[in-house]
Amino acid sequence: MFLFILICVLVFAVVIAFLIWLLVFRNKVIDYQERIKEAKSRVRVEKSTMGRTSRAIHVGQTFGEPFGGYTTTGIYGARVNNVGFVQGDMGKASIYNKSTDTVTSLSQSVERAQYDLNKLISNYNRYISVFPNVIMAAILKCKKEEYLDEGNMKKSTALD
Repeated sequence: MFLFILICVLVFAVVIAFLIWLLVFRNKVIDYQERIKEAKSRVRVEKSTMGRTSRAIHVGQTFGEPFGGYTTTGIYGARVNNVGFVQGDMGKASIYNKSTDTVTSLSQSVERAQYDLNKLISNYNRYISVFPNVIMAAILKCKKEEYLDEGNMKKSTALD
């Protein structure tokens, strides 16, 4: 009789431990999936901001000489000669350099968002692939996420 009670207690303890492990695993997978969605959204926002800014800079520019530089009145409200220097009250500040710095900064923001997304996907894929989590992943039908690269950029960041 004592042996039967001991076996029942052990079985009960194993079942409770399994359920706790299942809940912890499930919660962590949901956390990863939500963070991946947020990271994809961040990539979309950064790309959209870069695109809008690039278009705004491009629309504000009209080409002067064939290779000489820009003539613009749209970006900062001052006229720029063909080598990119402001004429007028703003002195010799280079609008071309400011535009280039802005686009470079936005491009780096997009790259950072993509890097952060891929790192998060890597951590998630590793988490669901290691033993014993792979067992739980199979039970809960967790699938690996695809990494973000140029080939699957639109698919990866499309609105779900």
